[in-house]
Amino acid sequence: MRRLYCTAAILIMFFTSCAQQSTIHKQANLKITPNTNLTVASDTTIEKPYHISEAIDSVVVIETIYYKIIPYTEVDKLTGKTINKIYREKRMMSGTGVYMGDGVILTARHVVGEPSQMSNPETQYRITTSHNPKRPHAATVLYYSVKKDLALIKIVGVIPTELKPVKYNANPDTKVGDDVYLIGSPLGHDFSMSKGILSAVRNVNNSLVTCHMFQVDAAMNSGNSGGPLINSKGELLGIASFIVADEVGAWRGIGYCSSIKEINWLFVSYFSFVKKQKTKKKVDTSYLEEREKAKQEALEKAEKKLTEERK
Repeated sequence: MRRLYCTAAILIMFFTSCAQQSTIHKQANLKITPNTNLTVASDTTIEKPYHISEAIDSVVVIETIYYKIIPYTEVDKLTGKTINKIYREKRMMSGTGVYMGDGVILTARHVVGEPSQMSNPETQYRITTSHNPKRPHAATVLYYSVKKDLALIKIVGVIPTELKPVKYNANPDTKVGDDVYLIGSPLGHDFSMSKGILSAVRNVNNSLVTCHMFQVDAAMNSGNSGGPLINSKGELLGIASFIVADEVGAWRGIGYCSSIKEINWLFVSYFSFVKKQKTKKKVDTSYLEEREKAKQEALEKAEKKLTEERK
């Protein structure tokens, strides 16, 4: 009887094992047909990650062309008298700027010259972009601050379509030790980028500026002036102003940029200036209108008086 039970158990286990193997073979032979009816929503977009090099599209090279008056004396060969003369020497200096939008470019004040040069109608400003460096665009000065070493200029005529406004955050999250980037034209190498850290935040008061500034160790040389200081997000932090140089004028690892705090102040000050100018013009126009009205009323009274006297 035990043998019969054992034989039956062995047979059951054998057939169960065969059935499991048959199921496995069937599963192995299954064919998966791809579903070609799957669709992707049309409004689904994949954002391209931001790369710091994109900030170069917001940067311009600024060339300032002006005339320097050089006095000199000359002795007349016939009379022997000394004659005072002047010589107009054509000069050019270059720097960098960053596009803010609506044709407005932010730069360092010293890039666009001294106040006397800015007010001189002979002074010219030429703007070039990274995409089209051989096609200059004319510009004019809107507003400036000597003590903050900041200036606003505006492109005259058609604005280049390739220019992209820089990312502007009035209160960026920036701390000492953060990575920073400078874009400019150091020693004529246009649209160059250098990297460093924010070394310190200082209130600087010297013969050049009275200004809240960021000290950085990113490479800065002649031609970087007016260029943007940005963070890793591409947000504007400051504008390159000056360096601490050695005896021959070379960079020593210390550069200063007018901070975003001063940039905010410049725009507030500029908008206030524009508002005052508009108000002033409005008052002047109103005064002229009132004066013309009073004049007209006086003429009408005089004519009426003459008419009555004739009667």
